[in-house]
Amino acid sequence: ELLFLLWGVRLCIVVRKAPSEFNESRFISWAIYNEFLLSLFLNVSMIFLRDPFPTNPDLIYLVLFIHTQLTTTVTLAFLFGSKVGLI
Repeated sequence: ELLFLLWGVRLCIVVRKAPSEFNESRFISWAIYNEFLLSLFLNVSMIFLRDPFPTNPDLIYLVLFIHTQLTTTVTLAFLFGSKVGLI
């Protein structure tokens, strides 16, 4: 997962200067950066939650839910919020 996100970050850097009417590449880049940082934080936190002591499965479920919810909400806000702001 992180390798695909790193590839996405690389693509964002390559296309950041591409002309666009709505400047979508910037918002898509923000969405990918958001997913990358949240996934990195989630994977590191899961390592620390699982290794030293057995963790409550509900806590792991809550962390995964928050990750999914934040990623989806922020991505939709970046992609559609910019278009709503232009109207």
